Amino acid sequence: EDARLLGTANEHTILSNSEKFYKTSAQKLTRFQISCSMFVFTEAYADISTLAQLCENTAGQIYYYPKYQSYLHETKLNKELSHSLNRTTGWEAVIRTRASLGIKVSNFYGSFFLRGKDLLATPSLDSDKTYVFTLSNEEMPITTRSITIQSALLYTSSLGDRRIRIHTICLP
Repeated sequence: EDARLLGTANEHTILSNSEKFYKTSAQKLTRFQISCSMFVFTEAYADISTLAQLCENTAGQIYYYPKYQSYLHETKLNKELSHSLNRTTGWEAVIRTRASLGIKVSNFYGSFFLRGKDLLATPSLDSDKTYVFTLSNEEMPITTRSITIQSALLYTSSLGDRRIRIHTICLP
């Protein structure tokens, strides 16, 4: 941590991750459909933004307990651990979003690894995850009366069934 950066326009660089190891490891894990969640217990400073790359890119979650003390955090830990292990989860998921001609998906947000220009890979998927995308207009103006957006999710259920879920919307 560089104290000279505090209060300057470059202060945000203190909070950015400083190690590429975790992102590289996450890419390897997603190839084998492994999701990583972390429960971090620490007495001292921990670089959570760097550690979080592993969870973010493998569709995992990070749970942080600064200055952990069992009498204070035991209930929270039990609830979060139980929820993490018992929630309904989909596995080996891929998500693809497409739109009408002239509209393109320009950005994706969420916990995933971007495998192609429009293919999100996520080793695990649950109701606590949200995926957001932004659309941009490639043509000015749009010549059609409406646009169509379609998002498809292919995943394996906890029972081993391969499922596909498709959402399509037509907007004026």
